Amino acid sequence: MYLDGENITGVSQHDVFEENTRTYTSVATLEGANRTWDNKNITCRLLVRNLDGKYVFEESTSATVNYKCNYVFYY
Repeated sequence: MYLDGENITGVSQHDVFEENTRTYTSVATLEGANRTWDNKNITCRLLVRNLDGKYVFEESTSATVNYKCNYVFYY
């Protein structure tokens, strides 16, 4: 995961191999967000690999979302 192009620390990825389809399902999780990220872009990249471990860049993709933080002020 990247925040405006920079690696985000505290991200973990869990890969599960599905024997039936011979594919992996990957889930990336983030420990928490920071209010300073408001209105910044978070990008996840999906890199596809062949059975020999080489990346297939033409099938790889990425998705970007704009992070919005709801500010709550208590007085």
